[in-house]
Amino acid sequence: MRRRLSYANVTATLALVFAMSGGALAANHYLINSTKQISPKVLKSLKGKNGAAGKIGATGAAGPTGASGPQGKEGPQGLTGPSTGPAGGALTGAYPNPTLASGSVTTSNFAAGAEAPIAANAESLGGTPASGYQTAAHWALVDKGGTIVSQSGGISVVSHTSGEYILDFGFSVVGHPILVTQSTRDNSFVGGVSTAPCGTTTESYPNCGGDPTTDVFVGTEDSADTGVSERSFYIVVL
Repeated sequence: MRRRLSYANVTATLALVFAMSGGALAANHYLINSTKQISPKVLKSLKGKNGAAGKIGATGAAGPTGASGPQGKEGPQGLTGPSTGPAGGALTGAYPNPTLASGSVTTSNFAAGAEAPIAANAESLGGTPASGYQTAAHWALVDKGGTIVSQSGGISVVSHTSGEYILDFGFSVVGHPILVTQSTRDNSFVGGVSTAPCGTTTESYPNCGGDPTTDVFVGTEDSADTGVSERSFYIVVL
């Protein structure tokens, strides 16, 4: 007995064919999205050798200077140097107590406006010996009769009347301080004593009559300071 084709049979058959062909189509277009889906052996065979290195490119522009780094720690202090040994330069002897070498200090070493020393040890400083310097202070002790009892040297009495004396110091006294005081040779302190350089300036004694450069006037007074009186005195010119 022959079976007849129906619409249902045809539809079922077509569905089966499409289903089979769709699975094959999907198998032919399988999507690989990870190397984990590929066998390691296959991956190894796909990897080729590295190619030759290319040429080195041009050097790029220098970048900006970076910020300074933090300061490092201070290193250990070095050993203290020796405090002994021979001195050099302007010094002589040995450390720790060197001294100035002879002749190492001259007037050329002084600051502007400084004066050469007149001390007794000037020779040890390399300057002119002390004997070559002028004595710093010139002094005399004069008796009431006008006689010089003792002095530093070079001083003479050129004029004497009662209570008035003119002394020549042998050098220019202009601008030098002059000091005078009574002495104890009279066994009493009575009256005043005054002094001034001879000359015509306001600081001088105008009626002195002596040399205005080298001479000095001294006057001694009585106990009432009303008139001149013979008195012994000390006088110093610096």
